[in-house]
Amino acid sequence: MTWAYKDKPEMTAQIGEEYTLAGNNNNVLVIPAGLSFAKAIASDPTWSSINRTRDIPTLIGTYLAACTTYAAIYRKSPVGNSFTRDIDAKTANSCNRSPGKQFRNTLRDRKNEWEVWDRA
Repeated sequence: MTWAYKDKPEMTAQIGEEYTLAGNNNNVLVIPAGLSFAKAIASDPTWSSINRTRDIPTLIGTYLAACTTYAAIYRKSPVGNSFTRDIDAKTANSCNRSPGKQFRNTLRDRKNEWEVWDRA
């Protein structure tokens, strides 16, 4: 699932709904990278820098999307991942924790529900 444009955060809900419907209708997993972006920005507005331009992520945004992908595919928290690229430890740790701080996604069915792995 893609993320909203930097200047149009209101796109998130519609993107989430449409991707989830498409995933459920085709019996495929939806990886909610866009929802991770939205949650990160909502929890800390300085995270708005995860989008380099209107729709292209920075290295941190790409890392956050990768953590979300890992969490979705393996159903495990990426907390403790030692690979941080060139991202400082504090920011990498926030990215690792973000998918676990997701929400119980109530969109449609079990395939695209998220469990909360890390309540910290």
